[in-house]
Amino acid sequence: MIFKNNKLQSIKNKSRGFTLLELLLYMGIFSILTLTLFQLFTMVLDTQLESQSTSSVLQDGQYILNRFNYDIRQAKNVSAPPVGTELATLELLINSITYVYTLTNGNITIASTGAQTTDQLNSSNTNASALSFTHLSDTQGGNTDTVTISFTLNSNISERGSPQAESFKTTVGIRPKQ
Repeated sequence: MIFKNNKLQSIKNKSRGFTLLELLLYMGIFSILTLTLFQLFTMVLDTQLESQSTSSVLQDGQYILNRFNYDIRQAKNVSAPPVGTELATLELLINSITYVYTLTNGNITIASTGAQTTDQLNSSNTNASALSFTHLSDTQGGNTDTVTISFTLNSNISERGSPQAESFKTTVGIRPKQ
């Protein structure tokens, strides 16, 4: 009976813990699972940053193009640049107020002489560069001003790889006087 008791006690002692091989196997599986989840998390984060970067550049670009389109169509005339020249500044006369568009510290700004205000057209998520305006004349006797606008927006949202950049260009004419 004593022999049987010792054998049961020995079996109970052995079944209470893990062997070194079992611990190594569990740790290996856990390490692989942790590494896989970490890589999946970083991929999701990178995709989100890339999406935010692309979205901010395209939204700002579309807003700026729409703003130029609206303002130029409302303008009475284009004061600067002179016809046939290209400048980094655009001056429009709208309802007896002069609006000046320029590139200032990486931002496209609009200043109005009547209201004494300056507004930034692009968001803080983008940086503008290569802003240019070309004043063209109308082929029907020059009675309608037309302006070609071009600029580049770069994303300020940090992501792996190169930041998102997009160039924009459009041509808009003043509505004919009736």
